[in-house]
Amino acid sequence: MKKHVVGAVMGLWMLGGCGVEAPGEAPSAEAAPAPAATLPLMSPLRAHPAESAPLAPPSDEVRAQGPAPELYKVVVLAVCSAAFEAVYTPYQCEAVTSGGTTAFNHGGAWMEVITEERGYRASGSATMAGNATTQLATQNIVDPSTSTIIGYYRWWLADGYASGTFTYTATSINTYQVWNASVSIL
Repeated sequence: MKKHVVGAVMGLWMLGGCGVEAPGEAPSAEAAPAPAATLPLMSPLRAHPAESAPLAPPSDEVRAQGPAPELYKVVVLAVCSAAFEAVYTPYQCEAVTSGGTTAFNHGGAWMEVITEERGYRASGSATMAGNATTQLATQNIVDPSTSTIIGYYRWWLADGYASGTFTYTATSINTYQVWNASVSIL
């Protein structure tokens, strides 16, 4: 049965980051990943929709808050796959660090890539090994102090690939500057 990890990023956020290694230390491909370096097995969004990312409180009042901010951050956040889960159960996802390459093998019956963008885009797309991918889901990133949407997590379908380069491209609203983020998936 195909599993998807929509909403798993909230677990990563709650863990406090992507599991950054200490300077001079490289992750071992043979060692099991540390919990902070992976995303949880269950998807908060699919498993418990009422407990997903916070939403703005309902209001009859409409307030102008100025123009939408342009993109200022675009990253590949995680790679999730059946092959990774088979080895590192209960984890399905590997957090992508600044190196731009996964440390573990991926592929299998299903594979997804999670991207993060901060600010607003006019358009966006993703490719895996040069072929267009399908966006599976989007989750708002909400500033808890203002209940304002400040960005989005996006899930991309990469089934049928064992490895290759995943590239996400987004064009900023207002300025139309093009942003790219990629990861080499082992």
